[in-house]
Amino acid sequence: SYSILMFFAIVALAFIAFSMGSYFTYSHSMVRTINQILDVLQHAQQGDFTHRVHAQGDDQLAVIGNALDRMIVKLQEHIEKEYIAVIKCQEMEYSALQSQINPHFLYNVLNSISVMNSLGDTQMVQDSILHLNKLLRYSCTRGETTTVGQECDFLVQYLELQWIRYSDRLQYHMDVAPDAADCIIPKFLLQPLVENSIVHGMEPYDIRIQ
Repeated sequence: SYSILMFFAIVALAFIAFSMGSYFTYSHSMVRTINQILDVLQHAQQGDFTHRVHAQGDDQLAVIGNALDRMIVKLQEHIEKEYIAVIKCQEMEYSALQSQINPHFLYNVLNSISVMNSLGDTQMVQDSILHLNKLLRYSCTRGETTTVGQECDFLVQYLELQWIRYSDRLQYHMDVAPDAADCIIPKFLLQPLVENSIVHGMEPYDIRIQ
């Protein structure tokens, strides 16, 4: 009887030890997985999507960890695509702005101002700087829309600066109906038409633009 009791006691202790070991091992694994999940979420909140859970096994926490890894990968891909799209959009907007104010045009204007200054024509220099200031201020103003009146005022500054180069070859008349002056239009809608009429319709020939 004593031997039988000792046997069952040893078996019970072994079973308890095995159970406790399994429990602590499983608990440690659970805690490690939970900490990894929290670490990934914390870094994702800060914008760092390089961390992963890499959970092992097929328990519920492992399933959650692996699902979180897949979600982080997709989220990172989505953010990268959106970031690239925003960068391309900004590059296109910058290119569009550059196309509105041709650097060659600004060079000619500044060169003409320098020549007038050397000739002592201070009044013409002041008027040209004033026109250039208004033109650049309008170009740097944020917003994709403007009014017909504001666009036409911008065109006046542009044509006055072009007049410095072409003098009496360039004559223009601006007539805007009162009802149309406050109409909303895309910014720089009319400027390319005027610029192209000068570059392609006037520069190659000795004609006047009306």
